[in-house]
Amino acid sequence: LYLDDHLKDISLKNPNFSYIPVLSDERQDGIEYGDVGDIALAAVGAPHRIYIAGPVDMLRSVTDKALRKGVAPDVIHSDLADLDISK
Repeated sequence: LYLDDHLKDISLKNPNFSYIPVLSDERQDGIEYGDVGDIALAAVGAPHRIYIAGPVDMLRSVTDKALRKGVAPDVIHSDLADLDISK
């Protein structure tokens, strides 16, 4: 997890910001474990913005799950904006 402490600090200072660290390859105490998309999207309410960071396949998976859940494409933010997401 990168910027973990920084994002935790932001979430403590801003009630409109939620940070949910998730690991899918290893278990660590105090960190959610499992499918990133399933865990993060279970916590999403409206109105919201979703910021996704990680490997390209995970970005695609979470983006696809969010779109299927009815999340508007313009509130999903990730590095995929710089990539060809049609693949």
